[in-house]
Amino acid sequence: MLCGKVRSFHVPSVNAATLAPILREQIAADAHLMADESAQHTLVSREFASRGVVGHEIGEYVRGDIYSKTVEVISRSSGVD
Repeated sequence: MLCGKVRSFHVPSVNAATLAPILREQIAADAHLMADESAQHTLVSREFASRGVVGHEIGEYVRGDIYSKTVEVISRSSGVD
């Protein structure tokens, strides 16, 4: 189930330096963050109440309640690039 508003940002480069400030500003500190193992958000994700990580490199996209494909689904269904 999706909650809240969808927001998207264009960044000059997808890396920890550009993503961390956006994540901190847009996600509540008490949130449960779900992500893949990408380095871009690994360190900043530790600042949230909890986090769940799936390993795309090993073919894992869902583990129990943890998944990370919501943004792709939103993008495809809403026409967001």
